[in-house]
Amino acid sequence: MQELLAQIQLEDDLQMPAEKALSLLIDRGWTKATYKETRKAINARKKIFPSYDAVVAAKDACRPPNIEVTPSGIDAVVPLQDVINHTIARILMD
Repeated sequence: MQELLAQIQLEDDLQMPAEKALSLLIDRGWTKATYKETRKAINARKKIFPSYDAVVAAKDACRPPNIEVTPSGIDAVVPLQDVINHTIARILMD
């Protein structure tokens, strides 16, 4: 836990942005349960991690609009222009 806190570089009383928490969750291969357990343990000392719902909302914001999943559930189709627009919007957001 201490090494994780050392890796998280935040200003004094700031909560980690949901996007950074999502990145941490994905990079470390955490499950929902692991994220919630880690959040509970770390937030007991200092409110750093956002709620899991906020992380899910950040994940949804990473997806372009108009994703159409095929009936088989294996493939997804997204109009290229929607991908380009979404990518540019995300780049300009930073």
